[in-house]
Amino acid sequence: MADSAVGFLVNKLNNLVMEEVMLLSGVLDEVEELKEELESMRSFLKDAEMRKEREEGVKTWVKQVRSAAYQVEDILDDFVLRVAGQQHGVAFLRRLLCCFKGLSARHVVATRIQTVRRRITRISQRKDMYNLRSSEEGESAFGPPAPSDMVTLNQMDVVGMEGTRNTLMKELTDEDEGLKLITLHGKPGLGKSTLVSLVFESPEVEERFDRRTWATVSQFRSIKELMKTLLKGLFDAWDEMVLKQMEKMDVKPLRTMLKKYLSNKRYLIVLQDMSDVQFWEQIKGHLPNEGRGSRIIVTTRSSDMVDSLESTGMKCCRLEIEPLEESSSMQLFCRKAFPNQPQELEGCPPDAQLEEVCRRMVNRCRGWPLAIIALGMAMSKKERTKEAWERVEQTMSANPSLDSVRSIFSLVYRELPMHLRPCFMYCSIFPEDYLFKRNRLISMWVAEGLIEGRRGMNLEEVGEEYLKELVRWGVFEVVEANKRERVKTFRINTLLQSVVLSISEEEDFGSLLNEHHTEGHEKVRRLTIHRADEAAIRSCLRMRRLRSLLFFGMDSIRSTTLKNMFASFRSLRVLDLQDAPITGLPKSLVDLFYLRYLNLRRTRVKRLPSSFHRLANLQTLDVRETEIRTMASGLSKLENMCHLLMCPYVQFFPMTIDRIQGIKVPRPLCNLQKLQSLTGVNANGRIVKEIGSLTQLKKLEIFRVRWKHGKTLCKSLGNLKRLSRLSIVAVSEDEPLQLEAADADAFKPPPLIKSLQLAGRLDGLPEWISRLRSLAHLGLFASQLTKQPFSNFSPEKCCFPNLTSLTLYEAYVGQDLEFKEGLFPKLKELRLVKLTALVILVMEVGSAPCLERLEIEGCSSLVMVPQHMEGFSNLKEFELWNVHRYLINNIKREVDQGRFGENRKLSITHQYSVDGEWCTETLL
Repeated sequence: MADSAVGFLVNKLNNLVMEEVMLLSGVLDEVEELKEELESMRSFLKDAEMRKEREEGVKTWVKQVRSAAYQVEDILDDFVLRVAGQQHGVAFLRRLLCCFKGLSARHVVATRIQTVRRRITRISQRKDMYNLRSSEEGESAFGPPAPSDMVTLNQMDVVGMEGTRNTLMKELTDEDEGLKLITLHGKPGLGKSTLVSLVFESPEVEERFDRRTWATVSQFRSIKELMKTLLKGLFDAWDEMVLKQMEKMDVKPLRTMLKKYLSNKRYLIVLQDMSDVQFWEQIKGHLPNEGRGSRIIVTTRSSDMVDSLESTGMKCCRLEIEPLEESSSMQLFCRKAFPNQPQELEGCPPDAQLEEVCRRMVNRCRGWPLAIIALGMAMSKKERTKEAWERVEQTMSANPSLDSVRSIFSLVYRELPMHLRPCFMYCSIFPEDYLFKRNRLISMWVAEGLIEGRRGMNLEEVGEEYLKELVRWGVFEVVEANKRERVKTFRINTLLQSVVLSISEEEDFGSLLNEHHTEGHEKVRRLTIHRADEAAIRSCLRMRRLRSLLFFGMDSIRSTTLKNMFASFRSLRVLDLQDAPITGLPKSLVDLFYLRYLNLRRTRVKRLPSSFHRLANLQTLDVRETEIRTMASGLSKLENMCHLLMCPYVQFFPMTIDRIQGIKVPRPLCNLQKLQSLTGVNANGRIVKEIGSLTQLKKLEIFRVRWKHGKTLCKSLGNLKRLSRLSIVAVSEDEPLQLEAADADAFKPPPLIKSLQLAGRLDGLPEWISRLRSLAHLGLFASQLTKQPFSNFSPEKCCFPNLTSLTLYEAYVGQDLEFKEGLFPKLKELRLVKLTALVILVMEVGSAPCLERLEIEGCSSLVMVPQHMEGFSNLKEFELWNVHRYLINNIKREVDQGRFGENRKLSITHQYSVDGEWCTETLL
């Protein structure tokens, strides 16, 4: 981490010189000389980092380097704060440096830099005492992972666990039709969750169960939140109406909803990492046992917990995960360390001289699959010589205070490439089992300055590459990826996280305060507060060098506490208050000159401070789902803003168009030239015109668009060549959207659009939609089209070659809807909602050959089964919501006649409401 600290500092010095913040004689010279000294020292740090665990002197030297780097960073921060005062950014600094205050600050910082440079010179000279070797900057001893290494720890082979896997699979798929509880217990790192995940996602299990859902119980403080998570997993994310109802429900109606929804279904529920039997007591009575072969899997670290679960009276099967035997351990290790071995040599090192050192390394893993895989993947990149492997083994043995498994995880972390270490260490300060979301984390990395620039890429794009590299290194457990295998959510193994967190705290990089750990070191630079009390929060006020402050799971935060924090933490770059129970912000927020990332999502904040524009370095502002309706004046002065996220809603519908309100943004918007995301903005004549100057935009959501805005908006869209996600919402149901350009033939829509949502009345679909060759997701809401939506698009031209999901919500008022052959070659999900006049639905064979999910909701006039349904061999889910009883009866009749018999994967269900409560009927 010393290398990361030095590398970060060198980049910072480069930026300061480029921005000419210190263009006065003396200070610039001092900065340049300091930068050269640090760059020279950095080339020796790789060797030092490798040796510090076994050589106390080297460890001390590395600690001194890190301390000096932190000291320089603090000096520079203090200098900028002292000169900037309460003013508005770099332009002001340049003017002010000519006055006495600037001269005084320059003199002070020059003196302090001279002092620390002498210290760094002395530290640098000591490297010769330890015979440190120079290496390539940022080089990893194991080299970068190859693209083929795209593997995560949750995808491990079940070597040595085949018996447990087979037993688990048998218990899930046997002929016992009663409800059964299957418990799986064992220590962290033995592969419980991995094994369950592999079985959960297997084709056999997917085919057998009508519904599956998964929740990590240890994440929740209340049964209410657990119930919501289970229900969201059972319902599809499309079902906005249900999700909206759930948010307002208390525990009792949630339990009722769960029971009714699971009724008449064969379901599988996974409750991961259960440590409190009370959660089970409150949920078990609402899991229907109707002789359909449903199953519940509980994973836990405690055998006592299993005893408690077994005493609750449900039929149980008890499984235990134990460490692997030596032969299985060796086989698993060799699979990862030597991935391209011929099958006859699988489980053996390719070179006999490595066999003994391999066995010693494997024995250190104590049969823990996670440790074996982590070590094997790391060693796969190591030179295959006995000497090189023994050097690594010595590093593992160097710290007697670490047990063998922890020493392996420590080694895996330390062998990450230098540029990845601070990003991964940043993840260690989050709560245990935290589910990371890609965009949120990358924005934090960028704000913290942990991403190094690359030519031709912005920092967010580089951050995505960092994330991919970390996945290849196997340190993230991917939970969800999109259709293009782009990571959406992921976790870190708890044992690996605890090892890296201990390193983070030792190096003052970051810390986590919670119920069990209520005090942190005053020199720490990043802090997460998780379910801590007020006393613990107040104890943080002495941590005056914090760069990041994150809150999770707080019951209350006093406004005076926030005020004192903002006064103390003047160097904050990242402030994350998502879900915090706050209604306002202290005025002192605007004194956080360095703040780059501010997340207020799902707080009850109503307004931002009037001097909000003084946050001149702000890059990301997230006020989604708050009560803010007007953005603070002076927004245009925040010229570093990249992401302005303002949408007040989780879902737009079933709200009426007239009620959908965004946020009013003051003029002028065109100053925000770095803006990449703009969501939830209300339209006016000025806004729709200025959007065209925001050429870096990738995501745009614009509300309350009027007919008269149409041609100007289209002209602006033509300038947004990088745009990939677009949502346009009309001002009312009575005023249609006009989305044809003034010169339709010359208009070129954004070529990279992947997601398009149009909400509001349309006279017809804009012609330019057919030219969006990258379009994957299309939603039409309240369009009230009188002609068939796609009648003007030729299947021969394959106008929608990459469309995978289509939603028509109150989009068509005609009686006949037909999808022609060849229209949607890749469509997987089709949703038809509230097409109340629809009588006949024809889906020609070949119109959507890849269709997997069809949902029909509220189409009250549709009574005949959609024509040619039997031709959709890939269809897995056919869901009906509140449709005519005649349609249900006709489907039942055709099921009885065997019309759907050839498609064994298909599930047909009917959801309907009775007295405000949802009921479920399984048709197939």
